[in-house]
This record gives sequence, structure tokens and C-alpha cells, in this order.
Amino acid sequence: LLQRAMIASFDPRSADRLLHSRVKPSWFDPFIQEKDWRDVAYALAKQKGAADSSFLDAMLLEISETEAFKDELLSNTSSTTNFTVFCRSLLIELTTFFERLGSDAAQTDAAVEEICRICGFSHYTYLYSQAVLHQLMHICPAERPQLQHV
Repeated sequence: LLQRAMIASFDPRSADRLLHSRVKPSWFDPFIQEKDWRDVAYALAKQKGAADSSFLDAMLLEISETEAFKDELLSNTSSTTNFTVFCRSLLIELTTFFERLGSDAAQTDAAVEEICRICGFSHYTYLYSQAVLHQLMHICPAERPQLQHV
């Protein structure tokens, strides 16, 4: 009930004032440790005008920095609304892909599937990912065949 009320009455400007001092409120870290409250953050991030909220950006970034929440964040489409979170997710999965190269083919294929899942969130993420992969092929010509595989 409280969560629904928060979502219904969320005001990005008021929330942004909480971070105006550039100091995280004392309740911020415990708040994101609770799955129910992270779900509220994901729901708020999907709302109109949420992309302009510094408060939600800070919350999603903090969630993305916690390895334990990685899968949860990646499974939630709100992560694609935050460019930094999306880029961090793509970097993590590309790193995983390169770490698994040369090992079991099934692990490598799983890493490719995860990259494709992240890149396919929206047409924006797809195009950006294609540009990143294209640029990586030019910067790292030795890894070009592996990147083409992706």
C-alpha cells in the first residue's frame, strides 16, 4: 500500500532536492538493500519524466554498483532508461564474454546471449551497442573475429 502511494505521488523535483546537498541521506543505502523498495525505484524509473530525476539516477546507479543486484537490474527494463547503467551492464557482459572465450563453448554462447538480451532492450540500445562493437573492432583488431561472433 505504501509502495503504491509512493509511486502514485512521486514528484521528481521534490525527490531531487533530497540529493541537492550532494550527500546521500542516511536512509539511502538501507533503502536499496530491500527488494520491495528497489522494485519501487524500478517502477518510478518507468514513469514519464523519470529520466530527468537525479534522485532516480542516483538510485539506479547505486543499485547497478552492487553485484548482488546485477541480474535483477538487467531483467528490469528501467535500466535501459539510464544510459550509465546500460553502459555499465554492457561492459560487464562484454568482459564476461572475453573472460569465457577459449573455455567451454556453452559458457561463451551464454555470454553472447546475455549481451544480445541487453542490447535488444530497445532500438536505442541496439544501435548504440552496434556502434560500440563496431568501434571495438577497430580499436582491438585482434579480437575482431570474436566481436563479429557477438
